[in-house]
Amino acid sequence: MMKKMVMTTALTLASLAVNAQNGAGLGTKETAIVKIAALTANGNTDELRQVLNQGLDAGLTVNETKEILVHLYAYVGFPRSLNG
Repeated sequence: MMKKMVMTTALTLASLAVNAQNGAGLGTKETAIVKIAALTANGNTDELRQVLNQGLDAGLTVNETKEILVHLYAYVGFPRSLNG
């Protein structure tokens, strides 16, 4: 059940990222937040490193990035959030 919820959340976040890239109203910071959340939920640490750097380049602060990962802990579990 938990795996299904994580996958549903990841797919929702991924669709938000696609919509953001198509000009659906999200800025670069918001797009980076969605990508960080989706990759953390999937446990994709290789791409996550790149997106974290893109987020910092887009204007996210280190503290904002940490907060994203802390809030994900409740949804994706401690190991994935910690790896992020």
